[in-house]
Amino acid sequence: MKAQKRSKSSSTNPFSLFLIFSLRLWHNMNRDKRVKRKSKKVKIQLHNISPIAISDCIFPIDVMLCILTRLPVKSIIRFKSVCKPWFALLSSPDFKKLHQVQFSNDPRNQTYLFQHSNNTLSLFQIGSNQKKPTFLNHPFSHNKINIDVVGCFNGFVCLSEKPSNDVIHLWNPALNMSKQIFPLEECEECVVSLGFGYDAESDDLKVVKIVLIDNRKHLAGMSAIIVEVYSVNSDSWISIDWDIPFSILRTINDFHVNGMPVWVGSVYYMPVLIHLDLKNMVLKFVPLSQLISGEEMLRQIYFDYNGCIGALMFHIDGERVIKSVIEVWVYDADDNYWIKDRTLAPIEASLYHIYKWTKNKKVVGESPDGKLFLCDPETGCVEESVYFGQKRNCLTMHEYSENLAHIDGMKRVKVKKRTKKMIVDADAGGRN
Repeated sequence: MKAQKRSKSSSTNPFSLFLIFSLRLWHNMNRDKRVKRKSKKVKIQLHNISPIAISDCIFPIDVMLCILTRLPVKSIIRFKSVCKPWFALLSSPDFKKLHQVQFSNDPRNQTYLFQHSNNTLSLFQIGSNQKKPTFLNHPFSHNKINIDVVGCFNGFVCLSEKPSNDVIHLWNPALNMSKQIFPLEECEECVVSLGFGYDAESDDLKVVKIVLIDNRKHLAGMSAIIVEVYSVNSDSWISIDWDIPFSILRTINDFHVNGMPVWVGSVYYMPVLIHLDLKNMVLKFVPLSQLISGEEMLRQIYFDYNGCIGALMFHIDGERVIKSVIEVWVYDADDNYWIKDRTLAPIEASLYHIYKWTKNKKVVGESPDGKLFLCDPETGCVEESVYFGQKRNCLTMHEYSENLAHIDGMKRVKVKKRTKKMIVDADAGGRN
């Protein structure tokens, strides 16, 4: 029965069968004769990949790597059992990095992590044949608590228990593994806001914890703000004192720009964007007075606009439906000034909420009846509609790309058995 089940699952993926057969064939044919290839012909640098793993390949090495780095994590894990050299190849840090770069830079990869109103998380790929979201088993699935998705970078998701933010997990959905991050200390009378970022120069994921000290303690001589930063590479926290008082509106960062977490807040009652330079560990402020005019129906949504801080400006009516054209503004960090970049074409659908400006320069919006759609801002045409049910079921969405890497100390997330009630609740998460 087990053999029949394995055969059935393999037959559903002809490409996987072909690749496994090809790999086993050339491995058996060339077991005793190693064909050495000149390293000059290889365009991709392979520092730590074992040459034995690819020396007898009947395909060019760069072609083989081009194929393998485009396969999903699930297939890569299966191919590790082909032979020992392939296990070494697919487990090497260099291959994992190549795989991650390929998935994150592929413009066709439009996979998003959705957080729903019932604390369920799902993956959905826009522009594919996927009909329903894939619901995930996450570290908080066993607990009936509210969670926040702080951010998502390079296949790692930062989750926290809200509103206290005392429990933090770094989670890799592709491997279903997570690691709990323990804060330096807890403060009962403090307001805590979390951020999640990525420092590309040091290739380091970082969790940012901003602690707003109670006024009474501040008057007693304590710093008004304490910024704590956790580094995945060093597995440690550092603490930064900050004496300029500011306030933050949310318990997590509002968006990210170039890997930096950004919050909407205020300094001396003036509206600003607050972001942390993860390289130099310095807080920076972006003024918003130029954009915020005090109009009751004027709204702004901030986002990463091609590596710069961008803002969508529009008006809403009494039903919170966007009724005006949408303007795109970009912040010029050199001149410390906001510049109007363009005006988007009128969208051919009623727009209740805007979620994302995608890396393909498309707008992901939500209609009043709860449908998510992908819109071309140049023409205003709605390209695709995704049904999630009643409005506001989708709380947040984050760009997601799979990753084979894991963090030291990660443990397997226990899979909770799905009862009939859980299945109904999950289905409701896609409809409500």
